[in-house]
Amino acid sequence: MKSSKKKKEIIKKTQPDKIGNVFSTPNLDTQIDQFFKKLGQPKVAVKNDKRKQLIQAAEKQLGVQYVYGGNSPKNGFDCSGFTQYIFAQKGISINRTTRSQAKAGKKIVTEKANVGDLVFFSQDGKKISHVGIVTSKPSKTLTMIHASSSKGVIHTNIMKSSYWRKRLMFVRRVV
Repeated sequence: MKSSKKKKEIIKKTQPDKIGNVFSTPNLDTQIDQFFKKLGQPKVAVKNDKRKQLIQAAEKQLGVQYVYGGNSPKNGFDCSGFTQYIFAQKGISINRTTRSQAKAGKKIVTEKANVGDLVFFSQDGKKISHVGIVTSKPSKTLTMIHASSSKGVIHTNIMKSSYWRKRLMFVRRVV
């Protein structure tokens, strides 16, 4: 019962007021860590927040035009310019080209792809030619946000697209 009361106190201290300001104590993170430690549960991982923030940043660019070599919302994006720009917005440095991004992080099984992972494609089954950012959670149908050469920055369901599904190569986890 004490932990339930403590949880309510912590939540109450972080509720926004009528104009959206959040009241919190200076050591709120410590209190939350202690609360979850007592429950024997891990605190929600910061990585999950970073992943969500990546997608939020990416979605702000929906509709920006495709431009070969482009790497900014003002001038347009190509696929790797888009991913590099989005990751940089969240303080994550990745290389500029699709092929070099394909070496970043850790290669993972496609079925375990998660929000914020990079997904790679090939036209010829050998050379990496396209990259996007996964927007779906594991065990869901695989979706991405990317800079499409024909439509600019869009969402795409990879598994429902005969074009992208047959060109899918692998997924890499950077975050």
